[in-house]
Order: sequence, then C-alpha cells, then structure tokens
Amino acid sequence: MVGSTPFATPVAAALFWAEREFPVFPWRLRDGQKIPCVKAWEQTATCDPDQIRRWWAEWPDAGVGSPPHRSGHFVLDVDNKGDKCGDLSLLQVEAESASLPETMETQTASGGRHLWFKGAARNSASKLGPGLDIRGEGGWAALPGSPGYALIRDTVPVSCEWFALKVQ
Repeated sequence: MVGSTPFATPVAAALFWAEREFPVFPWRLRDGQKIPCVKAWEQTATCDPDQIRRWWAEWPDAGVGSPPHRSGHFVLDVDNKGDKCGDLSLLQVEAESASLPETMETQTASGGRHLWFKGAARNSASKLGPGLDIRGEGGWAALPGSPGYALIRDTVPVSCEWFALKVQ
C-alpha cells in the first residue's frame, strides 16, 4: 500500500484506524485550517465504532484525526512547504544523533510526511529544526483517509528512545 489510500470512504478509514486502537475524531478544513468537528477532541476521540459511525453520518466528508498520545504514540511532522525544508533538517538531526528506524509513515496533504513512533513526547514546533514539529500530548495528526493523506509505510510504529529524549 505504498503511497496509497485504500479507503472507500472517510468512515471506512476512521473504522480502520480505530480497529488498530488509534482513537479518532472528525475534522474539516475551514479557511485553510484543520478544525476538529467535535469539542474536546482530545478527550472524546474514540475507537467505538458506533460513535464513529454517528460522527461520520453527520460529517461524511470529514478527515480522520487522532491525538497520538492517546494511543501511546508521538508523530514527527516533517514539513516541506513554503520556506521549510523538514527533510533537510531531519537529515541534519540524523547526522548528529542516529538514523531513525523504519516506522509507520504517512504522506501529508502539503507534501510532507508524518513519522509515527511508539512513546511519549510533548507537542513542539521547530524545536529540532526548521520544518520539524512534534505532535504528541496536546496535539493531533491527520490520518490516511483524510483528504490528501496516504500511507507510505504501513507498519506498526516503533520505539525511538533517543529521538523522544531530544524533544522533551
């Protein structure tokens, strides 16, 4: 499934991720911003298929969001839009520390990547370098099945302790 979106509908994607124990919630674009459709999204994100079906019945074209820390993960958001070159920053971080292990990877709508890791980290913006953001506690990430998002590497997120320490 490299670079593909194997989901017929957004609700099918939401149910797929929930089966993998990623709590989900619906989101939509408003004025170019990703906005959750539900209040208290961090607490109400769920793996309950009945709630997921109700949400996507109300917002059938909504994207699929997930607060990574709720499933025991954090996300390295590699942003390559505008003047940001997250790929170059990531190469520099890896040269200084160690290469990242292969893990679940998704393509973002803006041409960047999300690398999913098992573990805990707090949200941060460009702390590691330009174009490298962390989505963890207090944040959320869009999942494939959302408009413009696709699976690059479909595998279980792996631990990356040295990386988690660098972002604390």
